[in-house]
Amino acid sequence: MHEDWRKHGSLPRWAWCVSPDFRAGFLTGIAFMILAIVLIGLWPAKAETWISTPVLSYHFDRDSDKNEHNIGIGVEHSLSERVRLASGIFRNSNRIDSGYLVAVRCAYRSTNWCAGALAGGVTGYEKHAIVIGGLALSYEQKAWGANLLLFPKGGGVLGFQIKWRID
Repeated sequence: MHEDWRKHGSLPRWAWCVSPDFRAGFLTGIAFMILAIVLIGLWPAKAETWISTPVLSYHFDRDSDKNEHNIGIGVEHSLSERVRLASGIFRNSNRIDSGYLVAVRCAYRSTNWCAGALAGGVTGYEKHAIVIGGLALSYEQKAWGANLLLFPKGGGVLGFQIKWRID
């Protein structure tokens, strides 16, 4: 299959050293991040911006052979005190690179804590982007923070992210 594409020159030379799944997840993730950065640029300057890195996940279905080291990079930006937009790329539980774009609504907020729900889309799990939803708990200091995410789909997954404030 790759030989046909090479003859037509439809992909750059560097793209042949990675799988089609990697290219699709990576390029979609980059598109999500560009969209997020554009949307962030349209919002008031008072908002907070964070660089986040997905680190680990825990699958409640322990019989499955899932990747639980989900390294990636993303950006998280507050649109208001209670609403955030997050986008990024990471290596998912099926060992495929994924892109995500989600909105997070903080129902409870204290000085350092935020608890709420998230909804959005993610790539890399099926042949197209899928809708995801879950719960989010964030702890934030002035310069750093952490997110604990719960996704009930697929037997249930806990995700952990570390983040650094950049504004």
